[in-house]
Amino acid sequence: MNNNRHTLKALLIEDNKDDEDLLIRELRRHFKVTYQCIQTLAAMQLAVSKTHWDVILCDYKLPEFSPDKALEIMRDHEDVPFILVSGSVQEDIVIDLLKLGVHDFISKDNMGRLAFAIKREMIEANNRIQHKIDLDNMFNMTIMAWGKAMELRDVYTHNHTSRVTDLTLKLTHLLDVPST
Repeated sequence: MNNNRHTLKALLIEDNKDDEDLLIRELRRHFKVTYQCIQTLAAMQLAVSKTHWDVILCDYKLPEFSPDKALEIMRDHEDVPFILVSGSVQEDIVIDLLKLGVHDFISKDNMGRLAFAIKREMIEANNRIQHKIDLDNMFNMTIMAWGKAMELRDVYTHNHTSRVTDLTLKLTHLLDVPST
């Protein structure tokens, strides 16, 4: 085993033990893997609340659960790649699920694409996260620049923005307000 491989945290939504084994075997060819396999809505809610997953692999045909319900749970975690892995599903259903937020579809008879899809989706997820961070930083820099520009116009308000910011940060720390 190559120790330089990324340890992948995969949440599997699968009801068939043979298909679960197939997925894990394929993942282990390319990644060190930690995983959890679930089959119900309640189990998914618990798994998502306790762990940040690198990828979610979801079967289409489940007796007590469906991909669209799983996507609803993942609305607040849309940076986590959600890949539909199924043996038989109609193309129009796949298209509808892609519109709802599925990132990719892998047929169980074409598992050779799985590792590539996961790696591509993880890169895209990291790019989305970095983009959000960059936008947040640009927003903060813009606000600070506006504050400085306003202070330059009036000598009586010199450093006012900095003082208000410092006091606000101290107050949020005292009140245990989480930072963004």
